[in-house]
Amino acid sequence: MVVQVGLLRAQRHVERAQARMAEQDDVFSKIEDVLVYAARELPRDPVIAALIAQHSASARHPDTQRVTATVSGPVLLAGQRAGVIRSDVPVADLIEFLTEQTYLAAEDPKRSEEAARLRFRRFVMPALQPQWPVVGTEELGTALEAASDAIAAAGRAVARIRGSVSAGVSADTDSAVPLLGGNGVGDHGHGAK
Repeated sequence: MVVQVGLLRAQRHVERAQARMAEQDDVFSKIEDVLVYAARELPRDPVIAALIAQHSASARHPDTQRVTATVSGPVLLAGQRAGVIRSDVPVADLIEFLTEQTYLAAEDPKRSEEAARLRFRRFVMPALQPQWPVVGTEELGTALEAASDAIAAAGRAVARIRGSVSAGVSADTDSAVPLLGGNGVGDHGHGAK
């Protein structure tokens, strides 16, 4: 019963959260701003505070997940399409995670804007960002080794070219001019006779 009443009262917060998100430019700013808003405003409503107090039962309640999906779902999907939100975790799981983090932020005795932003930046954002694939580590090592070998080969080629040019110039100044396409008789490499 508390869940249904709390969800009815949450509708005004959904509208405010969506309006706040519309003011932000990027995915993480939108999510951060909503977490800060929720941590500050939701505990002020006694019915929603009672809902939050039933943490494990209400956080996973399908209607609670639906409300969170209404607010965060479109942003998470847009973030996945843009490559800034991890796509290896289903959006439904990300929504559950955000619901839990919202509840924790709202229950925090230090429920300040600063504390909510710190929670988001230290824990929520890193968990939402794409992770380096563990399976690709070997391929990455192979690619880095190949790149290193190519750079070393290029360095050796440059050294050989420098050595050839230096040897030609030091042996005879005029003999270096034919390397530039000239005849060595004062034409400065223009090839005229």
